[in-house]
Amino acid sequence: MPQELHVGHRSTLVSSIAWMLMLLALFALGLLAWRTGFVRNALDTLILSLPACAALLMLAVGQALLRRYEWGRKLALGLLVLAIPLLPTLSALIGGWLLLALGLLVSAALVWSVRALGLPTIKREFA
Repeated sequence: MPQELHVGHRSTLVSSIAWMLMLLALFALGLLAWRTGFVRNALDTLILSLPACAALLMLAVGQALLRRYEWGRKLALGLLVLAIPLLPTLSALIGGWLLLALGLLVSAALVWSVRALGLPTIKREFA
């Protein structure tokens, strides 16, 4: 007789984090596409290709979270932990106090998302 494993319902929290990651990735790809119109040399193109790869990775992680893959949860935790200090730094470099405040606000939301993805009830969804 086959054994069945009942994982439980899919939480809206994981789905919303997945959609947030995918929307951030699409937004980043859009900004990079807009920025490549101003590229003047090959070095700038190389520098812009690194964030494009990161955005494509975020898109893949969002899909993995929607499908409840464990590697997607672990990779999402890693990407979110890396993005927490990068967002305020990049927004401060781009300029303005408003962008810095926005970067800090988004980083706070990312900290909350990292904490939420580590909860035992969320981990059980990925069994």
